[in-house]
Amino acid sequence: MFGRTRKRLHERDARCLELRKQRDEARSDREGLRARNKELTDTLKKLGGATLPLDHSMAALIEARRLLAARYLKGEGLEIGAMHCPVVVPPDVKVIYADYKSKEESIRRHPELDPTQMVDVDLIMNGETLDQIPDGSLGFVIANHMLEHCEDFVRVLKNFYRVLKPEGILFIALPDKRYTFDYRRSLTPYEHIVEEHRSGPLPNRYKHYVDYHTLVSELALGKLDSETSVRDLPHLDIHFHVWDQAGMVRLMNDLRSEFDLSYEIECYMKNGIEGIFILRKTEVEVYDRAKPLTALRS
Repeated sequence: MFGRTRKRLHERDARCLELRKQRDEARSDREGLRARNKELTDTLKKLGGATLPLDHSMAALIEARRLLAARYLKGEGLEIGAMHCPVVVPPDVKVIYADYKSKEESIRRHPELDPTQMVDVDLIMNGETLDQIPDGSLGFVIANHMLEHCEDFVRVLKNFYRVLKPEGILFIALPDKRYTFDYRRSLTPYEHIVEEHRSGPLPNRYKHYVDYHTLVSELALGKLDSETSVRDLPHLDIHFHVWDQAGMVRLMNDLRSEFDLSYEIECYMKNGIEGIFILRKTEVEVYDRAKPLTALRS
């Protein structure tokens, strides 16, 4: 009897040590997130951008993404444009990082960001077309704060859908314009997104360019003030479209029926300055009343 008691005490002590270790690791992670949040907030203030509300700190934003990734991401997938803020995924999940520019180019173009936080880019490619990715080959695609930079939103969403396996996940975060530097810009109507896909985005490129630089950067257009010069640019790294919560929810809900995209909106989360969508590529079987419910009866 005493032997069993000693064994239980040893097991209890070992469990207590393990819990203390986990607690200390959690505290360390929390302190790291607080320091990173302060660094990012200070950078935003220096740049004159919108600061994050205290209850929507960057630390909380990163943690919410991590929790959703732990719940929904499995296998191997792709994250597009992760730069300095990749989604934290479970240890058994493999992420391929893709961007249209190299890590070195991102560091050069964004001196305000910590270069040690930049991810190593595995694939330098067009993240809108995903030409290098075979159809139905990925378990998930992550695109955070990327789709607002795309002129043809629908085309990009279709390509994301194309490369997913059945039951694959789209992990998409869109900034809510009310909490970002886009706050003075008009909301993008759903009809505008559909029109740009069907008619092509080029006719509206200059309008988007002027709108952004007038209401966000407040810079003189200078030598790029002609429509011809703007149309010829290889890449415009601006927000072409902006939404609030209601607009982005309608967008994701209506596009699936308008363009025959079979995905289920498994989750929408308001996450500080952004809204996160978890979309699952799936075929929903319509219930046939004529069929016996054998599965339920067995």
